[in-house]
Amino acid sequence: MYIKFCNFLNNYAEGKKVVEFKDQPTTEPKDIPKFRVFRALAAILSIVCLILLAVIVALATKLQTQSVCPAQEDGELDVLSVCSRDQCLSLYPQRQVQACTCHRCGKGWIEFEGSCFFLSRERNTWSDSRTDCQNRGGDLAVVDQDSVKNFLSQAAKDLYWIGLRRSVSGVWAWVDHSAVGEGDWSDQPGQEDCVYMDGDEAVSRSWRTAKCSAVTYYICQKSR
Repeated sequence: MYIKFCNFLNNYAEGKKVVEFKDQPTTEPKDIPKFRVFRALAAILSIVCLILLAVIVALATKLQTQSVCPAQEDGELDVLSVCSRDQCLSLYPQRQVQACTCHRCGKGWIEFEGSCFFLSRERNTWSDSRTDCQNRGGDLAVVDQDSVKNFLSQAAKDLYWIGLRRSVSGVWAWVDHSAVGEGDWSDQPGQEDCVYMDGDEAVSRSWRTAKCSAVTYYICQKSR
């Protein structure tokens, strides 16, 4: 409170002074303290951080639980998938063993019974085909087992050079120098020296001979 001395005109004649009391102006309340603003901002940032953390955890969990050997839209397995044979079989128990193809053989190779097979997409002579197979770490395929014959007859639906050729002495021999049995000739071996497999023929008569200078597809084989 403060005291203000005022002289009123109507009291001038009497020479009196009147004391007038007035309330001291009250101070208006200040704005919200700054620390409350900072607290609100900190709370908002904390919520945003928690949301981002939850998203990261969810994505990490999804990546860890995703199948390592996924099926493609056409129903075939991805030949580039990094997985083990046991994992593939556990994921797809109804599939045939040979359909479960993993990356252990390398890009473009198909695994079957401990060996890896490569079906070319280019045509070459028999000698050039063998050279390409050797550059890939293998050789032309030795198709001397019934299981391998059946497998390749399903996978190779075209004409493919295999690792069988007549030697200079006139004897048929595989590229790994193993002996040739009765064979699966479509007819009696012709005069030509190199052998290709006709994937459209029955397994028991799928071998045919041709000049080694002819060009066709080829099948490479290597150990896993």
